[in-house]
Amino acid sequence: MTNHLNRRRLQDVRLWNKIRDAGYEHVAIRLCRGYSFLCWGADMRVSSWTERVSSSYNPISGLGNDEKLLYLTRCKQDYLNWIEECIKCGVWYRAVMDILFFGKSYKDVEKIYRHRHGWAISNMMQAFELYRK
Repeated sequence: MTNHLNRRRLQDVRLWNKIRDAGYEHVAIRLCRGYSFLCWGADMRVSSWTERVSSSYNPISGLGNDEKLLYLTRCKQDYLNWIEECIKCGVWYRAVMDILFFGKSYKDVEKIYRHRHGWAISNMMQAFELYRK
């Protein structure tokens, strides 16, 4: 099964610029890779966060099969540990993944989780800090 979410919308450029400027791009990519591996396995398409995308495919290049599997396994375990930390601290990890992986807008996520302006971005930044712990 391939991931149909291998493209970014052009309006997501602002989101990824904000994530990169805050120094969390590496965290966001590892969370997405961990989630992808957990759900669909190792042959997963992952977006290229640094390009304007139409249908890019960014495999983990330069890694052998064992190294790739080890890397993805670490990403998956980090993702699961991150979920536990988010639950302990009251951070909504699902809202973060709705934005990062599924490409929902801040407004849509705030509407779904019944919060006001600014909640989605602050929740996401708190979640990124928990990942770094």
